[in-house]
Amino acid sequence: MKKSYVILSLLFITGLAARGQNAATPNAGFETWTHTVSTVAYDDATGWNDLNSTTAGFGSVTCYKATAAGDFHGGAAAVKLVTTSVLGTNANGIVTTGTINTGTQAITGGIAYTGRPDSIVGWYKSTPGTSDHGFMQILLTGSSNTDTIGFVRFNCTLTAVPAYVRFSAPVWYKSTNSVTTAQWLLSSSKGASGQQVGTTLFVDDLDLIFNSTSIQEQELASGFHVGPNPATVSLSIFNTNLTRAHIEFYEITGRKVGSYPVNESTNQIDTGNMSAGSYLYTIFNEQGTPLNNGKIIVQK
Repeated sequence: MKKSYVILSLLFITGLAARGQNAATPNAGFETWTHTVSTVAYDDATGWNDLNSTTAGFGSVTCYKATAAGDFHGGAAAVKLVTTSVLGTNANGIVTTGTINTGTQAITGGIAYTGRPDSIVGWYKSTPGTSDHGFMQILLTGSSNTDTIGFVRFNCTLTAVPAYVRFSAPVWYKSTNSVTTAQWLLSSSKGASGQQVGTTLFVDDLDLIFNSTSIQEQELASGFHVGPNPATVSLSIFNTNLTRAHIEFYEITGRKVGSYPVNESTNQIDTGNMSAGSYLYTIFNEQGTPLNNGKIIVQK
């Protein structure tokens, strides 16, 4: 089994069964949770596994349902992960779509999945520790579940991010073999050593960016069409439903490079001031809800 290592050593071995759903990103907005009353009450995000059922018995929780004003990006909730001391060991706050084994410190498996996304995207804010930071990653494996087909990890900054910002990172593919399993892992701390108690990560509204075929299908459903792709001088955004909206463009690193209204049936955007390369975009309505996203290439 391909393993992703978790940063926690306990005196007891507890396996947490994956709540599999036939999608790469279940409960992507972290809106649905299950509440459990234990030594310490805790909440678990539907479709995700965490360490709470283990750590709550020792008086600690590492994964929280975040519902306070400013603690979620969209909807009414987000996930909050906190690095905590458990039995004298600093434990990452994690959620994953794989299965956690706290005895072997490994995450295995994931969700049955056959897609090949171009990038992962989402929104986060964080409070890093000294030389410590969180990350978001996805692992795509093949039929034997031992070969890595694709992988991407987005590392948060060592500087505090007090308000939600968008992140994005391209998936790196090392094989043309078919993908059969997807495993998300979100962590408040960076690795197997150097975790700092109190390092905190909030994540909301995860998504995947796909190739042009998937983008075209998404556009048909949303009422927006973006083209041509690649673009040279200008880009047209067709708004068939005349929805009041705006489009934002981001570099692959996640830095926003432009925001434009797209309220008319046909909207022209000059790409002359954009450097050649790949850009991710998201179209939002007036309430800030994402309606469509994808990737374009600017050629000079």
